[in-house]
Amino acid sequence: MNRIDYVKNLLDKDVAVCKHTTDIYDLRKIIAFLKSENNVIYSENCECGLSNRKHKSYVKDWAI
Repeated sequence: MNRIDYVKNLLDKDVAVCKHTTDIYDLRKIIAFLKSENNVIYSENCECGLSNRKHKSYVKDWAI
């Protein structure tokens, strides 16, 4: 399974993903690609606690 499919499967399971929980540091590029494929994905302030710096987590729109 490649990284794009891995992230898409996590988002389909309603899991919030960030670069620290997935260990994928080019996650923004993957999210941009998935958005271009007509997926509705929102970014939120992440509260995973794995980093002291503020960063984003991504969730898929559950209403679709």
